[in-house]
Amino acid sequence: MNSIGQKVKNLRRENGLTQDELASALSISRNYVCLIETDKKIPSFKTISKMSEVFGVHPSEITANDKTVENLSKEKTIEYVRSQIERLEKMLRDLEENP
Repeated sequence: MNSIGQKVKNLRRENGLTQDELASALSISRNYVCLIETDKKIPSFKTISKMSEVFGVHPSEITANDKTVENLSKEKTIEYVRSQIERLEKMLRDLEENP
């Protein structure tokens, strides 16, 4: 079972990105990317969501089968769901404005 860090590292490499490039795309530091990849930090749902967009995968592909995700707080889960709703609402508005 791969950890989130291992999955992020694999996806980054598969997409031909350096840690610096991924950090820039996510608006985080290269050091934070390194900490995520070495499982010293767990990325927020917001960061996981951004990663999924950068890598072109569903967020569950990054988090699936990782026990650390099960331990995330209810507030973090609510924050993630709200951010996804906001993103989808924006997409819907854009589609309605530009048919």
